[in-house]
Amino acid sequence: MIFMSPKTVKALFPSFLTFSFLYFVINLILSGYCFAGQTEENIITLESAVKTAIENNTDLFVSSKQVEISEGALQSASGAFDTSVSNSVSYVNSKKGLFSDDNDEYAGGKSAETNTSYNLNYTQKKRTGNTYNVSISSLQELDNKIPTEKKHNTGNVNISVTVPLARGKGAAAATAAEKSASASLGASRLDYSSDLAATVLKTVNAYWDYCVIYRKLEILKQAVIESEKTMNEAQALFKKGRIHKEELSALIGSLNENINLKIQFENALNEAGENLKLLMGLYDEKPMTLFKPVDEFPVFTNCVKKSDFSSLEIYLNKAFQTRPDFLACQKRLESAGFDLISAEDSVKPAIDLQIGGGYNGISEGTSQAEAFKALNRNINGANAKASLVYEWPCANNAAKGRLKQQKASHDQQAAKVKTMKKRIRSSVAIALSDLIKSAESLESAKKSVEAYEKSVRNEAKKYSRKNSSSIDLISLQDRLTIARANLIDAAGACTKSLAAFKYELGLINGLYFTDNAITFSELTNFDDIK
Repeated sequence: MIFMSPKTVKALFPSFLTFSFLYFVINLILSGYCFAGQTEENIITLESAVKTAIENNTDLFVSSKQVEISEGALQSASGAFDTSVSNSVSYVNSKKGLFSDDNDEYAGGKSAETNTSYNLNYTQKKRTGNTYNVSISSLQELDNKIPTEKKHNTGNVNISVTVPLARGKGAAAATAAEKSASASLGASRLDYSSDLAATVLKTVNAYWDYCVIYRKLEILKQAVIESEKTMNEAQALFKKGRIHKEELSALIGSLNENINLKIQFENALNEAGENLKLLMGLYDEKPMTLFKPVDEFPVFTNCVKKSDFSSLEIYLNKAFQTRPDFLACQKRLESAGFDLISAEDSVKPAIDLQIGGGYNGISEGTSQAEAFKALNRNINGANAKASLVYEWPCANNAAKGRLKQQKASHDQQAAKVKTMKKRIRSSVAIALSDLIKSAESLESAKKSVEAYEKSVRNEAKKYSRKNSSSIDLISLQDRLTIARANLIDAAGACTKSLAAFKYELGLINGLYFTDNAITFSELTNFDDIK
């Protein structure tokens, strides 16, 4: 048993309290209760983050409603070619008194007439511009005159065709409005796909930004633990007089620097987490609720190289064929072209040739059936008719004004397509360059970590044999910490550059309202780029 004198206990007690207090504060900081506050963690993956963001994104909801508006516009435009069928039945019973000089005799002393008509009409405008009409009618006329009671039944069948000779002539003019609406619908659906891709890209970037800070914070936590361990060993050596006070002070400074960095990254993690939740639409989540990212940074085995920059034209062609925003712009140009055709047609005069034929039939009788029998009785031959209708507004300012507007609108849209094409060329080139450089940076960061890990292992062996100072060891450990953090930064930058390059090529693109989930593999591999 070891006994200490009261003086010895009194001398050691303040030192013991000091180190105990420092140890308690350090553990508080490491456990996350000091400065940053206690937090909760929920597991999150890239796929779940993207899925949630798509489900909750307001812009996508607005885009989906715009698609419905365009669908309604197309349905309305197609209604011009709907078949129209109408029928009517009319019954008129008329009674009147007789004048004193009226020589006709009527049953009951009053004139009574009954007219019953049946009409069926069919109209169909074809996409060739012609309009076809078929009408079938029957009229029954009865009265009570004595002795020649009227019991006439007349049937009539007519078929007519209206052929535009100027305005509205041909399928191009007749279907211009419908084709314009169809192109606008295609543009709206592509806009939805473009908004979807933008939402995915923003979420992917926010997720990997969060992962970068989360992983770097883990590295700093481990660095603090290692620094604390080295400092404790140095304190023991200092008590034995085997190291100088300056060396111990340097170790304490290194530990406090790592602790300070850890606190800064905890704050940065909270900020990145709130940004990610905002993009995911999780407005009701508790503030400062942290996610634990499950996904590791992807390992790129088929990455791009400098030589791939020579394939820029291939990538550009892919972008022009698949980017939804560019395809939507082209669809709007197509729609503007159809509107221009319609406007050019509207300034023409209306000259319509109407030709038709039919027949009339008659029968006598008072029964309702006789009214329909007249359609195929006592037919004396076919009827024929032809007419030419001409309409021309003198000034025609409404049509001319619309034509001027549509020409300008078409020119505007053509200019937008050219501008977007130039912008895509630039953005694809920049994205490819960023991806190549970030891939090179990632490889360099990996080599740096491997080299420093080897150096730290060798220095640790030398330190254990008392062949080097603790300052040399902690200096290499700090450099290894920085190298590991740089590797995390490089991995995050490379993953984000890949997602950005895919976006520029139009490869982050979901079909309109499909249930196909966007997978982790789609966002992190080069298979669809090569």
